[in-house]
Amino acid sequence: LQFSFDQSHEFHPSSPLLWWWWISTIPRLMIRGRRLILYFKKMELKLEVNIYRLQLYKFTCMIFLASHWVGCLFYYLARLSDFDSTTWVFRYQLVMQEFDIHTSTVAQHYIVMLFKGFNMLTNTSYEGVVPNNAQEVLFSICVMFGQVGLSAYIL
Repeated sequence: LQFSFDQSHEFHPSSPLLWWWWISTIPRLMIRGRRLILYFKKMELKLEVNIYRLQLYKFTCMIFLASHWVGCLFYYLARLSDFDSTTWVFRYQLVMQEFDIHTSTVAQHYIVMLFKGFNMLTNTSYEGVVPNNAQEVLFSICVMFGQVGLSAYIL
């Protein structure tokens, strides 16, 4: 089977192949996350490593990865609804005229998605687009709960 992830949306969001592909990536993600944690633990034990720089790097990675995951899941929720008028992606293109769901590149989609992730984790609400359907509202609540946990961990 050949998978094509271009802008033509060849796979419908409810396609079983897409669901199996998404589920099959979860164990790989968990293995990579565990490997990253072990790497940081090993680096903390080395005497020649500046611990403050390592903590700053670890903190930056944690914030970026959390924003990436939140943005990806928000984008996936919008894709499950086929980017209809109730999704944040559709409403974002109304606010940001340079962005279009069908003609923008994958990099532009990723930047918008990453912006959504950072925006949700920092709770700054710069985009002017709020959740409008039940899935986005429920996921927003989960992200806000995680944001409180992340803030408590940092403090």
